[in-house]
Order: sequence, then structure tokens, then C-alpha cells
Amino acid sequence: MGSDILDRFPKSEVVNIEFTPNIKETRHLEGLTDAFCESRQVNTRKLDFDANIDYPSYRTRTGWNVNMRKDSEIILLRLNVTTKESCASPVHHVDTTFVNRPSNSSTNLQLDPRPRLDQAHPTFAIHQKIVEAAESTKQLLNHGAERAAFRLTQLAFQLADEQSPCKRLNDVRITMTNTKAKGETSYGQELKIFSTVKLTRSQYERSQPGMLGSHLHAERHRAYVALGSNIGNRLGFVESACQEMNDRGTSVIRTSALYETKPMYLEDQQCFVNGACEIETSLGPTELLDQLKDIENKLGREKTVENGPRTIDLDILLYDKETIEVERLSIPHKKMLEREFVLRPLCDLIPNLTLPTPDSFISFQDQLDMLPQSPDPLSSLTPLSAHLPLIASQRSDRPTHLMAILNLTPDSFSDGGLHQTNDPEFLLPNLKSYLSHTLPVTILDIGGQSTRPRAPQISAEEELTRILPTIKLIRSNPSFQKLAISVDTYRASVAAAAVEAGADVVNDVSAGQLDPEMLPTIARLGCTCVLMHMRGTPETMSTLTEYPDGIINGVASELLARVHEAEKAGIRRWRIMLDPGIGFAKTQAQNLELLRRFAELRDFEGLQGFPWVVGASRKGFIGKITGVEQASERKWGTAATVVAAVQGGADVVRVHDVEEMGQVAAMADAIWRV
Repeated sequence: MGSDILDRFPKSEVVNIEFTPNIKETRHLEGLTDAFCESRQVNTRKLDFDANIDYPSYRTRTGWNVNMRKDSEIILLRLNVTTKESCASPVHHVDTTFVNRPSNSSTNLQLDPRPRLDQAHPTFAIHQKIVEAAESTKQLLNHGAERAAFRLTQLAFQLADEQSPCKRLNDVRITMTNTKAKGETSYGQELKIFSTVKLTRSQYERSQPGMLGSHLHAERHRAYVALGSNIGNRLGFVESACQEMNDRGTSVIRTSALYETKPMYLEDQQCFVNGACEIETSLGPTELLDQLKDIENKLGREKTVENGPRTIDLDILLYDKETIEVERLSIPHKKMLEREFVLRPLCDLIPNLTLPTPDSFISFQDQLDMLPQSPDPLSSLTPLSAHLPLIASQRSDRPTHLMAILNLTPDSFSDGGLHQTNDPEFLLPNLKSYLSHTLPVTILDIGGQSTRPRAPQISAEEELTRILPTIKLIRSNPSFQKLAISVDTYRASVAAAAVEAGADVVNDVSAGQLDPEMLPTIARLGCTCVLMHMRGTPETMSTLTEYPDGIINGVASELLARVHEAEKAGIRRWRIMLDPGIGFAKTQAQNLELLRRFAELRDFEGLQGFPWVVGASRKGFIGKITGVEQASERKWGTAATVVAAVQGGADVVRVHDVEEMGQVAAMADAIWRV
């Protein structure tokens, strides 16, 4: 509903939808006093991305009168449960079988069944189970209300993660109030606050399996850390440093793009890969510095000369709004405003902020714009595989990558059944020829589920049966070492199995919308992904072609929202590629406009620097314009779309006719990539 409202009123900044369901009356639950839901969605076309705003967020609150035990005494309490989620809970029936948790469980709370809320909504069911645990667990209050509330918040996360492993729950707040105030026993008197505990996702994950600790009340700080490496596997060291921070309780919230930069000060060394990350930590500034230095040491940094080569370099740029000047640490970092390799990544994160000093009025973006123009402009970098050069999507002379389509399906729109085989060895001669063409194939996109309009949906098991033998065969053959494998799927389980078998890239036509577990899965896998623009499903997308703000603004703003969701799920910015979704929820005129104005799409605010994949090969609109009904005969029309894509700035063209389109892309590169 929120998305529909924003589509109808594109100038709106925020839409809040509040409603009060009647579950109290319809379910006749003893003790339930009230229920409330709120959905908040932000128009990303109007507001800059803020890590503190959820895109979207869903808040659910219920109030209960509960009887809790302390020793032999029963105490009547008012219990308010509030949960906040990053995505809508799937409304489906969940398992309501209850078992006593083993004694070694971190929560060890017992649940008793009563009339269920599962059919009403999964989140309400979690609230109900929390109340059941509060009433049925003996001696829960014996160690104090705060500890009891903390254990119940832990249980909420545990129950939510059992419902769905996509970790949709962001935070939980539980308030206990004594319904007996000033000796009164009736309800409605002024409530005496008994205990309030709020637990965030990161606090919950760090609290396992412990009970209430000092970290619950420790203040969380926002800081920005510069990342750099110029020895060995530079990308690998940067990603390892981010993982080390997460493992030590310093949460990496977002990352910038990565940029290759020439060394400053000491120039006789290899180029650096530089970036920045936004973190949340309970550590003080010097404690954080100690942690970062320990990570540097673990990753093999040996400081032999000032500004010399290093496996990893981690510098604190900003810490809250503090200014710090001690022997070991200066915040803000003293030289950050003179270094493009620091300012440019920082502007990916907080372009409109200023230094936290009284005399600072110029934003970081303005500071960056005032630096002298470099003869070698920086370009963001994106990895395809360990054996291929990084994509430098902002270099004017970069080569176009050729992505060959390999549909292992019986029903794809143009080549269904052509490559389907029980013996993938049959495919090897043709695949080997891809490597010797004028413009060799660098990416092979393998799919086992057709996404053409009204294509029947197969099971994940069947999809894996189609693609895994081919992926494993290619990965076992040394001839294909420099060929990146992309898996074309919208299912998280298929993506995980394919990457485990050797795939390098996950290409999701829905950008994570058709499987809520896809984005967290990609983050866990640490691989590169392609987020394509699509609305609805393959069955419904052809009816969803209204773009009130125009096709460029519509596609760009919706893709930007998917980028934000990917970042929230933990996917690094340098691991994201984009696809405008030619032919998906687009009319013929809209497809043509996307190709004609593709450079504008690439330059849309918030999308600059991402690599783009364009796949118009043999699409239906080409047949309508050229009069060629047979999809496999649409080479000339496809060639025109390839040239348009290269001219507009595409980094990858996805094609069926590899040899011919390779020649077209090579010629287009010679004209445009200089």
C-alpha cells in the first residue's frame, strides 16, 4: 500500500500507514488489551539515504495484562511489546508446536499454547509467545525485572529467526509496569515504571548465549573508517578487515565503493585500493583505535617506512561529532580534506555532512569538488572473479564485458531446450569457442528457471538439477579459469548452492524482491551480485508499466531503493552491479527510452559509479520493430541495442549470439571507449 501511494504521489517524502487490527475482539485472547501496527516508507527520490532510517520499516505493538511469578508470589503486570522490522512479515501459517527449551538454552523460557495469532499475522504470534513465556516460566522475576525483560527480548529475536532466517527483526522493546500504583488494585491508575529494555539486532547477536551485560546499556557510537591496501590480494584484505570488525562487535553498517589510487607522498610503490566504511561501536575512540591496529597486525601489516606499502590500513576519520587530539589519535583525521582517495569514498556515504568543528560550513562533497582536477580520474572498482581484472566502471577506456547466456531450460523465450542436456560435456566445445572470439566471453550466465512472461515456475530442487552439473564441470576444467560464472536465479537456496559449486556472481532479476532471504544470503556468501529492475513477478510484470515520474526516474528510484536494501542486508557497495531490466515491466517505448537515455540513468543521484549490465538480446520489442518473428533471427536488431548500451556506458552486455555481438561490442568500444 505504501509503495502504491508513493507511486501515485511521487513528490511525497514519507508515507506512514497506521492501523489497529481487531484481533482482541476476533481472537478473544485473555489479557490482550490493545494492538497497533505502523508501516513507514520513504521516497528515496526525495531524501538522501540515512543509515538511521529504515527503507521501509514496520512497527508492531501489543499491550497485555499478565500474571508473572516471583518466588511463590504472583504479580499482575502490564506488559508492552514493541517490535520493529526491516521488511514485511510474510503472512502465512507458522508451526505452533511448543516444546520446553533445553536447560542450556540462552533463554530457557517455557511456552504454553492458547488460542493462536499465527493466522492473524506472524509478528503478532511472536508477541503472544513472549507473553506465554512471561506467564509460564517459573521464577522469571527472581533476578529482577530488567533481567526478565532482557530474556524476553532475546526470545523475540529467537522466535523471529525461527520463523524466517532473513533476520527481518531489527529491534525489540519490552516495558513492564506495575498495575498496582499507590496501593490501588484497579486499572487505570497512574502507572509506576517497573522496567524498560530495548534490544537491537546487533546487541542480541552479541549477547548470545550470555545474559544481561554491560553492553546492553553501553552507548553505541557512529564512526567512519578509511580502508586501504596495496599489497597482495588488495580486495581480499579490505573485505577481511570488514569481517574482522564485525566479528569483534564493531558493526559495519555500510561501505563506500572501492577506488584504485596512485600512492601519495611515497610514490615508488603499487597502486592502492581505497574505500571507507560506516561503523557502529560501543568502543571509545582509543579503544577503537586499538582494535583497528590489532586487525592490521592480524592481517600482516608491517610498517617499515612512513606512508609505505601495507596489506591493510585502517584509519578513523570521524567519531560521532567529536574532535579529539591526543598523541596517538587525531579526529577528524588531519589530512582527510587534502586526499581525494579519502574524500571520494566518504562522499559515497555522507556527501552533505561537514567536519564537526565550529568553523566548518563546507560539505564533504563541496570539499571534494574544490580539489585540483586529477589527470587520472578515480574509478570505482567491482570484482567479477578472482581471475579477472576488476571492473573500473568510471574509466572512459574500459572494455565492455561480454556475458553469454546459457539457458538450461526447456521453455526460455528464444532458446528453450537448445542447451538442455543430461550430459553437460556436450556443451564444452561450444563454450570453449567463446574464449577465442574477437571479444572473448568473460561471464557465462547460467539459468535453470525461465523468467519469460507467464513461464511456469519449477521447484528449487529442479532448478538445481538443471544447473549444478554444468557449473561443476566448468569449474573443474582449467580452460575456463578466467571465465566468471553467473547464476541467473531469484531463489536464495539456488544461489547459495551455485556459489558453493563455483559460481562467482548472483544475477537476480527481482533484486531480492521474490525471495526475502536472497539479499542476506548474498551478503553471507560475499559474492558480487546483479540487481535488476523488475516489478511484480514474471506473471504480472507486463501489467505494471505505469511510471508517473517517467521511466528514467521510476527505474532509477526503485533501483536505488533496492541498493539501500542490499546495503542494509550487509552487501558491500563494491559487490553490487545494476541492470535496468529491459523488457521487464516496460513497454516498447519505455525500453527504447531506457536505451536512448541510458547515460542519464547511470548518472542518477545515488547510482553513480555502479557497473551496469544491459540485456536486450532478442527481446520481443526488437521483433516488433524489425518484423522478425523468430527470436533467434533478431541479430541485427540486437546489434543496435548493443551499440546503444555501449554508447550509454554499459559495462556488460548480456547476449545470445556471442560471436556476432562480440564483434559489435568490439567496434563500439573502438568508437566510444577512448
